[in-house]
Formats: sequence, C-alpha cells, structure tokens
Amino acid sequence: MSAKDSELLREFHESFRIQDQRRVVSLPKKQNIILSNNRMNAESRLGNLRKRLDNNEALKDIYYAQMVDYIAKGQVEEDTLEDSTTVFYLPHQAVKKERRGRTSGR
Repeated sequence: MSAKDSELLREFHESFRIQDQRRVVSLPKKQNIILSNNRMNAESRLGNLRKRLDNNEALKDIYYAQMVDYIAKGQVEEDTLEDSTTVFYLPHQAVKKERRGRTSGR
C-alpha cells in the first residue's frame, strides 16, 4: 500500500463515528483548497432538473419518493444559510436504474 493510501486510510479510521445510529465519515480532501460559493450554479442545475422531471412523470415519482426517504432518514436538509455565507453545494442529479423490469432511482 502506498504512503498516500495509508494516510487516507488512517484519516478514514480517525474520522469514523456513529452519530444518531448512522455511520459518519469525513470525505478525503486536499489541503489549502478554497471552494467558491456555487449557489447560482446549484440553482441553475435545480431548474434543469425540475424541467427534466416535469417532462417525465415516472422519473418524477421515483425521484420524489427517494427525496422523501432521504429527508426521513436525515440524510439531506434544507439550506437555511444566508446568501452572504460562502457554501459549496455538492452536485446532484436524478439517476434512474432499470433492472429486471423494475425501475428505481437515487
């Protein structure tokens, strides 16, 4: 195992914890990186996603059910931050998987 891999594995083990009956671990990140506020880009992607879902009722139903599940599990939360706060939003898109005659999404 390389030194870099060993370091990543060590950071993974150090950051691992159980919180509210969920496994939580920090994502690996590069040092000294400043992420810009990408709220406008995130809102644009959201608009495109809404159009896509409006044009595909089946995908919309699957996506809605998955988002309700994420909310119920506490895996996502509403953005309540001020516009002046620097935040980086992780990109997300609807993914539809068809397997054995059944459609699921994430």
